[in-house]
Amino acid sequence: VTIAALETGTAILDAGGTNRHFRVNGAETGVRSLRLNGTRLHNGVGAGGGAVSVEAAPPPSSPPYFAELYMTDVTVADCSSSSVGGALRVHGTGCMVRLVDCTISNSFTVSGSKGNGGGVSVSSSGGQTTLFMVRCTVLDCTSDNRGGGLIIQSEGEADLEDCVLTGNFAKSGAGVA
Repeated sequence: VTIAALETGTAILDAGGTNRHFRVNGAETGVRSLRLNGTRLHNGVGAGGGAVSVEAAPPPSSPPYFAELYMTDVTVADCSSSSVGGALRVHGTGCMVRLVDCTISNSFTVSGSKGNGGGVSVSSSGGQTTLFMVRCTVLDCTSDNRGGGLIIQSEGEADLEDCVLTGNFAKSGAGVA
């Protein structure tokens, strides 16, 4: 599935504070690959990824499942999660997420001691799950536990190039944990 704005920022997807925008799940028959270009995701709420949850099946899955998310020039703002990843959750084995020229802001987790990754949460369950961020900004995100801007856990990997993480807050690791 590809969603692209004719002009950057003109396609505004407002979830109304009632649900997340997208769930990309490699283990189910739904959306396994999502591309967003020039859009704005606003006011999403979810139990794991307020705006987008990207999930793949843990090993040993047969056949292997993969989930992909590509976002270019996308703004994700004012989202929340009752567990991990206020804006974006990436979890499982075989997830590939690439963000280029994106902004994640004013997002948070609200689950007591388990709320990790106010902006983004990346974790794996026994294999490769990777987040690439290029020229992205994560700002003013809050976690009530670890990783205000970004948390990387359980064999998850993240590669950040020319990114800015600022104004984020958490009990541990305000920017990255």
